[in-house]
Amino acid sequence: MIGLSYYPYWLEGNPDYTLSIADLGQNMKDMAARYGKEVMVVEVGGEDTKVQNTYDMLVAVQKQVKAVPDRKGLGVIYWEPQGARSWSKYGLSAWGADGKPTKALDAFLIK
Repeated sequence: MIGLSYYPYWLEGNPDYTLSIADLGQNMKDMAARYGKEVMVVEVGGEDTKVQNTYDMLVAVQKQVKAVPDRKGLGVIYWEPQGARSWSKYGLSAWGADGKPTKALDAFLIK
């Protein structure tokens, strides 16, 4: 299996995931075909202050994983979703200031 990280937040110039999501999909398709291995996004995260954007990004990432031919796209793992900024200072979690998961994690309920 090949594991990929995807953090639009860290992209230089413009962290808008819509500008790089197709590249993620192409990379996964290329690696699956080139190496004959399954692929998985093993690290992903979005800004905790932009809940809807993070939700939308997670839905888009899952669609790209599902689009890998021959069922070689295996899944998505959110890195440190419970790392609330209030105690961890990590701004890419999916936890709110109220100590509860944000709507962003609902993206994992979509089938």
